[in-house]
Amino acid sequence: MILIYDLIGAHVAGEQRDAFDHMRALGVQWSRHEAQPIADQIVFYDCAAVPAELPGFVRAPRSRGT
Repeated sequence: MILIYDLIGAHVAGEQRDAFDHMRALGVQWSRHEAQPIADQIVFYDCAAVPAELPGFVRAPRSRGT
C-alpha cells in the first residue's frame, strides 16, 4: 500500500511531529519513502500495519482512471 503524507495539511491540523515520527506513532511500517517537495508531500511505499483510521492529511492515492 502507498500512503501520501501532506505536510501542509499536517501543519494546518496542528501536527507538531515530523512526518516520520508521526507515521511511526500511528504504527505504520514502510520500506522506502520519496519526498515530493514541489507538492509538500512525502510518499511512503509498501506500507504495512496501517490503522483503519488515518488523519485527513494521510491518504492512499486514487487509482488511475478514477
